Amino acid sequence: MDTSEKQNQQPKTERPDKNTGTDDKSSRPPAFDDLRFIVKATLTIGARMLRELDKVLTKLNS
Repeated sequence: MDTSEKQNQQPKTERPDKNTGTDDKSSRPPAFDDLRFIVKATLTIGARMLRELDKVLTKLNS
């Protein structure tokens, strides 16, 4: 048996299709959760900076 026949005998693992339209968390790549956390934290920090800047500008104008 040559190597090509051995490769054909190995069971194939099926991966879920990316475009199935299901929102199953187990089919998402693990990096998705990291990216979601980074975006959420960035928006939170940005909003906090804008609030602090608004406070400073309000004090300067009064």
